[in-house]
Amino acid sequence: MNENFFESDFPANTWNWSTIPKKELGFWIKNKNLAKFIAPIWEKNLHFNTLLDLGTGLGRNARAFAEKGFDVSALDIDRNALQIASKYSFGMNIKYELGDMLNLPYKSDSFHCVFAENILGLTYTNGLYRALDEIHRVLVVDGGVLFTIGSKKDDMFKKSSHKIDDNTILAKSQHGTGSSTFCFIDDSMLNDLLKGFFPLLIEKNKNSYLIVAQKNSKIR
Repeated sequence: MNENFFESDFPANTWNWSTIPKKELGFWIKNKNLAKFIAPIWEKNLHFNTLLDLGTGLGRNARAFAEKGFDVSALDIDRNALQIASKYSFGMNIKYELGDMLNLPYKSDSFHCVFAENILGLTYTNGLYRALDEIHRVLVVDGGVLFTIGSKKDDMFKKSSHKIDDNTILAKSQHGTGSSTFCFIDDSMLNDLLKGFFPLLIEKNKNSYLIVAQKNSKIR
């Protein structure tokens, strides 16, 4: 655990899972495309076995990695989501834990890999850099990370009239109550964001980035 506690300027972006229609809920339970893409690379080519699923939600990716033999820790800030995830994961090698990506409750060098799909953008600029600092801290040297985050070319960012910093808007939470922060990036930020990492894949479109990187330094 990092002794330097980070206090966010904004409340966490959480969902009310009970409001999500059953038809849509199935996607968040079953869809595992990115996990299926990266799991064999991490497991077969790099021999990774300890994994943190950051912002696990209903645990769909945690289960995908557990099915591939990973020792999975799955973190989320929403206690209700973790309770639902646990029901779908009985008997699997997954440890669900309540916690915040800005203050990860793990010792340094705890994991071979961190999977962070659709989670790092649910903060603001300082929070994004802090989250990447924490990912770097808990990874072993040569450990891997996969994360996705929105692009500043996305209409959601470009058309917003409620920007709270150069990269962040305040908008209605997709399945929550009230407004939440949504952080976006562009190419000019990549060098700073990826300090201490070696980028293996940067794939982008108008709406988002997919980044796979490897920790290549003890210091970030």
